[in-house]
Amino acid sequence: MEILRTQIVVIVIFLICLQLLEQFTKRRMRELQTAVLIAGSIVIVHTTLFAFTGVNIFYLIIMVTALWAAWDSSKIGLRQYKSIISYGPIALFFAISFIWPIAFPLYLAMKFRIQRGIAEVKSVT
Repeated sequence: MEILRTQIVVIVIFLICLQLLEQFTKRRMRELQTAVLIAGSIVIVHTTLFAFTGVNIFYLIIMVTALWAAWDSSKIGLRQYKSIISYGPIALFFAISFIWPIAFPLYLAMKFRIQRGIAEVKSVT
């Protein structure tokens, strides 16, 4: 249960930092906040499951989300948008696999921006 409390505290602190960043930059960061909440919820569900059953499926969660993001990125054409996460499917898979807490929320936020039509397309030079 100590792990669960620690993860909840980290997620709350991160969300507070996002709120402060939004206040300072005066930009809407709704997509990133939603993505962090989704990733945080996945971690909380995993931790709860682990606490009650002793089954650790976090590596499976990382691989499944990395595979899904790689497949979905090619489907939505992620490479054509300006973003720190706009890579090809293979590079995105490895990025999410190795730095899941950072890369997966960034991918989700970019996906939400593309869906809303507010993502900036790379200029052709």
